[in-house]
Amino acid sequence: PSGKATSSSGQVDCEECAAGRYATTQGSTNLGIGVSIGATVCTPCPIGQISGVGEVGCTACPSRETTWSNGSSRCTCEQSYYYAFSESSGGGGSLTATCETCPSRAKCWGETYSPAPRSGFWVDRSDPAHYRALYLCSRGTCKGAPAGVESRRCWEFSGTNWTYAVGHPEECRSDDLQCDKGAGGVLCGSCDSGYVFSTYDQTCVKCGGWQVTLVPVLFTVIIAALAVGTCIIQCLRSDDQISETSSPLVVRLALALDHG
Repeated sequence: PSGKATSSSGQVDCEECAAGRYATTQGSTNLGIGVSIGATVCTPCPIGQISGVGEVGCTACPSRETTWSNGSSRCTCEQSYYYAFSESSGGGGSLTATCETCPSRAKCWGETYSPAPRSGFWVDRSDPAHYRALYLCSRGTCKGAPAGVESRRCWEFSGTNWTYAVGHPEECRSDDLQCDKGAGGVLCGSCDSGYVFSTYDQTCVKCGGWQVTLVPVLFTVIIAALAVGTCIIQCLRSDDQISETSSPLVVRLALALDHG
């Protein structure tokens, strides 16, 4: 019958096609000797279509959903969309998932991945209820989710937990996924041991790095020089003009600062 096929030559009984496959040819019996004529293989459904067990054809996925290989039995979100979960109208704790447009602050790989933050944003992975809340980082320590295919596994989300991360906590540490090296915590706002926050480049740098020591010193020297120069000009102008009897060096310095 339709929806079934033989898996080997001379097989008497047909077998139902598995989900994601179909057979449309009506089988028959050859002269009553039990040899099936007709469908000999179950054909995989093409990308974008699915089927149940023993189906005679495939059904197209809903809008915004697709399959990612031939012979799939489940539709998931297309690229640039993600599953938004909400409690079913019937209650009972069951969830309904719909594919929604990716937020501008995130990158969405489709399938069952949750929105992953772009550079400059952060997600609270400690609470699955916050899976799509993207927070703006106040420091330049939020690198955003890596683009690598393997790291995407850590963003698989079932609606109640991080599917892959549950069994691989060390591989899916929030700080490693979202923060620059040396940074961690909420909004990647704290520096690890051996690192210190640099106001120069707004990141955590190793203690003793030139960004930590040299830049603040140069900044302090420049501010001090400007303050001294301003004081000299104001003092000399208190007599309405630079005195002709002033030291030539002082006069040249004052004029240079006045026209700098």
